Amino acid sequence: MKPTSKTPLYSVVLSFSLKANTYQLLEELSRFDNPAFNYKPEAHQWSAGEIAEHLLLFDLWLNSILQTASKNTQRDPQDKINMITAGLANRFISMENPTRLNPASTVKEPQKLIKQISNSRKKLLVLISHIDLTREYPGTPHPLFGVLSGVEWINFQILYTRRYLEQLQMMK
Repeated sequence: MKPTSKTPLYSVVLSFSLKANTYQLLEELSRFDNPAFNYKPEAHQWSAGEIAEHLLLFDLWLNSILQTASKNTQRDPQDKINMITAGLANRFISMENPTRLNPASTVKEPQKLIKQISNSRKKLLVLISHIDLTREYPGTPHPLFGVLSGVEWINFQILYTRRYLEQLQMMK
């Protein structure tokens, strides 16, 4: 996204943060060969491939959320970012994923998922530059944080990805 004098600063900052976050994720995923990408450290834990697929499914879902009906918010559209940050930093809080975000129990191909994540993030960057992220999305409240604005959803995604990046780094 090339900023113009009419581009809101939050869109520029979020675009930059999302690009950096995406680069880190794709770099981390590219360090796994096929066997390591599908290796599950323990039966109840996800493999790197399952984490990648989960993040892709979240990206696709977020893209769809940000294209649904939104409304003006009556609060600061960044109001819940501190709560989201604290919630995601707490490793004792385990979130139950909606079924649509659970990875399939199939063998994952690293390069295929890397390309799909890259494409979904590019679409999200285009979306960020074309919508008013200060609006909130009441049709899809977050299970822990409630109704979020576009700014908060993008921040959630970046922080959520960081949480999984830490997991991926510990797998090697």
